[in-house]
Amino acid sequence: MENELKVIAALSRRYGSDPAYVFLGGGNTSVKNDDWLYIKPSGAALATIRPDQFLPLDRTRLRRIFTEPMPTEVTAREQAAKCHLEASVCPPGAGRPSVEAPLHEAISWRYVVHLHPALVNAMTCGRDGAAACKRLFPEAVWVDYCDPGYTLATRVKAALDAATGPDGRQPQVIFLQNHGVFVGADDED
Repeated sequence: MENELKVIAALSRRYGSDPAYVFLGGGNTSVKNDDWLYIKPSGAALATIRPDQFLPLDRTRLRRIFTEPMPTEVTAREQAAKCHLEASVCPPGAGRPSVEAPLHEAISWRYVVHLHPALVNAMTCGRDGAAACKRLFPEAVWVDYCDPGYTLATRVKAALDAATGPDGRQPQVIFLQNHGVFVGADDED
């Protein structure tokens, strides 16, 4: 995993230091193997992150957020999701994972880059954003606005499950209304 962490750190710094891709420092990145998801922790800057700063999450524990019953009341549900998220950090207490870690888990690609470029947000926040997305990026997934956290992660997972092709591959690009874009790939290119 050492090489993959170097790759995701370099990608993070490349995009995180370019204002054309990052709005107010926002965004996050991750890399995964079969057992672990390494994600940029909350509080770390994309523009300067080092490989050793990525936070390891146990993917088996993290996936429970999608399979175990969750409360229906919003505040209780988000608290339960936070507990699942914190329980997946190894070692416990090693850092605060991004609230979007479950969303990164739902994406099957090894490398995931999530950014909020102004150019993309012109589309994702635009009145006809979904139609423009369909016209410009026909293979991408569009997810209508919803609350961040657990709700967003489950909606993205459902959209990706529905869009997975006969070859078992998910779309590589996900646009979130009023939010930004996720891009996934199995290599740095």
